[in-house]
Amino acid sequence: MKLTLNQNAAVNEIYNNLQIIACAGSGKTEVITRRIVNILEKTDTLPENIVAFTFTEKAAESMKKRITKALIEENYSDIDQINKMYIGTIHGYCLKILREYCKDFKNFKVLDSVKSYLYIKKNFDICGVRDLGLSFYESDIKLFENCIEKLIYDFDNNYLWEDNNLQVFNKFKNLLYKDKYLTFQFLIFETIYQMNNNDELNKRLLDIKYLIVDEYQDVDDLQEMIVRKFYDLKTNICVVADDDQTIYRFRGSNSDNMISFNQRYDNVVQIKLEENFRSTSKIVDFASSIICNNRNRLDKTMFSSNINDSILEGVCLSNKEEEYSDIVKKIKNLVLNGEKYSDIAILVRKNKYINDITKIFNDNDIPYETNSAEYFFKGLYFQCFSETLRILTDIDKAKIYNCWKDYIDSDYINAGFRYLRKVARTGGNRSVIKLTDIILNFIKETDFLNEKYVDVDIRRNDVDCLYKILEDYDEIYKDFQLSARVNGVLKFLEEEAAEQYKYYDFNIQISDSVKIMSIHKSKGLEFNDVFIIGLESGEFPAKRFGGRTYWNVLGHHFEVNKGKYDGDIEDERKLFYVAITRAKKNLYLYSQISERRISSFLEEAMNFKELYIDNNSLSNIEGFKEDDCNLYNKEDITVIRNKVLDYYATVSHFYKGSCGDFERCLEMNNEDILEEAKKLKII
Repeated sequence: MKLTLNQNAAVNEIYNNLQIIACAGSGKTEVITRRIVNILEKTDTLPENIVAFTFTEKAAESMKKRITKALIEENYSDIDQINKMYIGTIHGYCLKILREYCKDFKNFKVLDSVKSYLYIKKNFDICGVRDLGLSFYESDIKLFENCIEKLIYDFDNNYLWEDNNLQVFNKFKNLLYKDKYLTFQFLIFETIYQMNNNDELNKRLLDIKYLIVDEYQDVDDLQEMIVRKFYDLKTNICVVADDDQTIYRFRGSNSDNMISFNQRYDNVVQIKLEENFRSTSKIVDFASSIICNNRNRLDKTMFSSNINDSILEGVCLSNKEEEYSDIVKKIKNLVLNGEKYSDIAILVRKNKYINDITKIFNDNDIPYETNSAEYFFKGLYFQCFSETLRILTDIDKAKIYNCWKDYIDSDYINAGFRYLRKVARTGGNRSVIKLTDIILNFIKETDFLNEKYVDVDIRRNDVDCLYKILEDYDEIYKDFQLSARVNGVLKFLEEEAAEQYKYYDFNIQISDSVKIMSIHKSKGLEFNDVFIIGLESGEFPAKRFGGRTYWNVLGHHFEVNKGKYDGDIEDERKLFYVAITRAKKNLYLYSQISERRISSFLEEAMNFKELYIDNNSLSNIEGFKEDDCNLYNKEDITVIRNKVLDYYATVSHFYKGSCGDFERCLEMNNEDILEEAKKLKII
């Protein structure tokens, strides 16, 4: 890859702190790689003196391979020492230094979001949930997690908290530490504490001469404290980010860290990578025309030198059937004209669309992949394995045969049944046998993963995903008897797992297939042809849900600052921008308007002259823009608004969570009030 002037400048800026503003598709990973190689070649810095934070482990592996390859090409003398360089997530680094330099944490484990949820549920009576007035319902447990997270972020202001909050914080923290666990947030929290108080650790950190932070826009305020600590220790800091792609604000990401970086740090050289090498100039110009509607952003001008033909089309149809039929038709035409299925992606704001799309694709013989958790939990093999676990509580040969007869040879089903019967008879009173071992042994006995099965790749994927779920459950409930764990995990799988694993990648890899995924999961990927669906009012941009929130629970101090983590229209527009910039060549924007108006984003898009909308779509839009509000005069709408508010005011007396719905409705415009009234069947 031949570097541009700005890319070269970033690679060669190794003596000052560096802020790289990297637009979508601007080759930032190559720049980071070459800059690290440049540091190793031109300074006396050793690999162990460099730390590079990536957003995912997958990105870390990719960067390691690039650096190693580049150093081999440059005949770097100490190539074997590259493994001493830390390249990985910030959480991985924090765990590494805690285990190495803080003896008290040597044997600690980190709970991801699912295990954290299971841990709170298991310890409901003693971890502080009740102290905050919360219940055993799934939504309240997630709300408790959110409260703890916000308390961690705000810990330096604990003198402003309600009296009960600090007690709950300490109760949960002490319980975690007693069991030798850390959540992701406590991992960062404890690392910051150790950095400020552990002399041995600080001596080690003085050896770090360069810190590179990729995807800096996704760093939250706690993680920013770690970056700042390195800076205070005279480490050279390089941050790489695009503030326009901050799409994880609900997890604490703060784009202001990037926007204000060169005001908060000294000796900063700012370099912009504005050329997009991924997409055609038409798509790049369109993306720029959308994101420029955001006000709180760094100034930049993304451009592309790729002037190849490109399709940019808006499609507005009267119902879902027409919409999906049109998508199928376009995909088949693309493939007929030489495109691969794997070059095509369907991106959704909400996962609820994925099942409908997969049904349509099945009916039309279009191969597809989806990493949707909801889709996985409705899959055939998942259902069969769930039934297999259930049979452990009531051994029945006929049931196991009916469950597996279409997927496993009968002789092997008998072998699997004998194994399950043995477990039920001998393992029912022992806690040592793991759920994962039961399933893996059953798979071995039944030869479920035999290469003769044409869908063996799908089988392997489903087994891997199920193993992850059962392993998580085993970790938290390992001290429970087998029968209790089986009953517990079955209830979890049936009622909660799909929601808890919604951010997990349940990817079924098929070599040539259309990719169907949420926009959040598409970040970092690219496709020739992208279809964005669900561009309707209330769907994308998504409406903010009502109900009880962390600031309702934690009190006044948090209510005053409640906007810090709540997404707004600019956050939704960033998500739309990310979706647009996944497209290399062709982009299709879909809206079906049988029940809703078109999205405000699609209305913005119509200002872009090169967006094509056919006459049929235009007539649909004009017909819908007659506006439901015209059916009612001002007095009618006032009456309807009051009825909606009265409804939620009454409900809130019995369910406090509806206070948020009441407040949400106070801010609604006439159109949204009418939609809310229809939903409640008031009109």
